[in-house]
Amino acid sequence: MEQEFIIAGLGGQGVLFLTRILSLIAQECNLPFIGSEIHGMSQRGGSVVSHFRIGNMKGPLVREGRADVIFALEESEAYRNLFFLRGGGKIYVDTGKDFPLSPFKEILLKRNVSAVTINATDMATEISSSSSANLVLLGCYIASEEQGLTREAAEKSISKIGKARVVEKNLEAFIRGFESSQLSTIRSGNKAEN
Repeated sequence: MEQEFIIAGLGGQGVLFLTRILSLIAQECNLPFIGSEIHGMSQRGGSVVSHFRIGNMKGPLVREGRADVIFALEESEAYRNLFFLRGGGKIYVDTGKDFPLSPFKEILLKRNVSAVTINATDMATEISSSSSANLVLLGCYIASEEQGLTREAAEKSISKIGKARVVEKNLEAFIRGFESSQLSTIRSGNKAEN
């Protein structure tokens, strides 16, 4: 399996935590991986981007137009990092709004990019864990992709980090994302399907 990820969000949204979880999942699945964090202004509210690559890759950075998957924990970061996504790639966006906006619809359509939108923040807030929106997106990804990363490996990895109460909330957020993958909206350009 070879897959390249960009994880983008704002400081405090769990970009680095999600990258750490992905690395633990890859380890559980016995997959080689490499990653790099580009903090930018990573104080709360500043842009944070992480590169993560699974497979026998030579360097940690995902090149422009090569990412298979983007996790956007903030809608504005989805637009800011769209140039990383390859044609035919998929972007998972935490948003309750219609995505993408008009000028980007044409770009997605031309490049055959699929956008999976889910209101991960609201789902995580429902379980009193708004900081777990990143794991809602991860659950949605694991459920909808047929790559080498499994639900079992994800749950085992999530269980390794944090105190019991935090782990419980994180697992609940992941499972909500996993189970809601059928409810998320997938858009290829202008088409939408549920």
